[in-house]
Amino acid sequence: MICKILAALDNSDCGRSAGKYAAYLGAELNAGVEALTVVDIRPLEGPILRDFTAHLGLEPFETYTQALRDVLQQRADDVLELFRQDAAAQSLDPERVSAGSELGIVAETICRRANSADLVVIGQFGESPAASGGLLGSTSEQVVRRTNRPVIVCPPMFRPITKALVAYDATPKAEDALHVAADFAAQLGIALTVLVVQDGEQVDEERATRIREQAERYLSNAHLRAEFSVVEGNPEEVIIDSADKGDHDLVAMGAFGHGRIRQLFVGSVTAHVMRSSKVPVLLSR
Repeated sequence: MICKILAALDNSDCGRSAGKYAAYLGAELNAGVEALTVVDIRPLEGPILRDFTAHLGLEPFETYTQALRDVLQQRADDVLELFRQDAAAQSLDPERVSAGSELGIVAETICRRANSADLVVIGQFGESPAASGGLLGSTSEQVVRRTNRPVIVCPPMFRPITKALVAYDATPKAEDALHVAADFAAQLGIALTVLVVQDGEQVDEERATRIREQAERYLSNAHLRAEFSVVEGNPEEVIIDSADKGDHDLVAMGAFGHGRIRQLFVGSVTAHVMRSSKVPVLLSR
C-alpha cells in the first residue's frame, strides 16, 4: 500500500509533469507527498569551475560559487512553488504535503530520501538530458537501478490514469510489478491489461498459457480481473506499441531484468521503454 510518495522534481517539462502526477496520485491514493528538488553540488565544488574563474580573472571563486548557489536555490524554490500549486489544485491535505530542497549529488540524494517513501515519482528526462548520457544513463535510470522502491518515470505530458498495461513474464521482478500494478488498479479503480511478450521466432503457447495462469491466480486472489494479450516480437517495441494502441495511461514492468553486460552494450528493455514511452512507466525492483 502506498502511504508516502517522494516526488523528485526539477525545472524540466518532465519534472513539472512529475509534480502533477505526484499530486494526482497523492489525492487518488490518499497518500502523503514529499516534494524534493536537489541542487546539484558538483558544478559548485568541481575543480573545473575553480580553474575557469581564476583563468578569466573573475571574482574570487567563493564569491562566484555563492552567487551561482543563490541562482540554483531560487530555481529550486520556483519548482517547489509550482508543486504546491499542483497539490492545492488536487485538494491535497496541506498537513500531508511537504516540499523542500537539498544540496547534494542528485541521484544519490534521491535514493537516500526514497528510503522513507513507498513510491518515487521522477521525470523521464531532466533539464539537460544530453549531459547525462553514457553507460550509466540519466538521473531517472540511475535512481531506478539503485533504489529498492517502485519508481514512476513521467513523460512531459500529464493525463489522468484510467487504464494500465503490465508487461509480465513471471520472473520475480515482473511479479513485483504485477503486485504494485494490482494495488494501483484496486485503489484507483482502473482497468488492467496483462501483456505477455513472446521474444522468439515462434510463439510458445504452453509457456504463454503458464504465464497467463500464474498472473490470473494472483489477480483472482486479489479480487481483480484483467484483459490478457500475448504478442510475438521485440519486447521493447511490443510494449510501447501495445500501450499506444490500447490507450493505456500507465505501463508497469520489472526493472532491468537482463544481465549487466547486456545492459551496457546492447541496452535493456527497461531503459528503452523508460526513454520512449509516452505515458508514465511504473518500474519495480
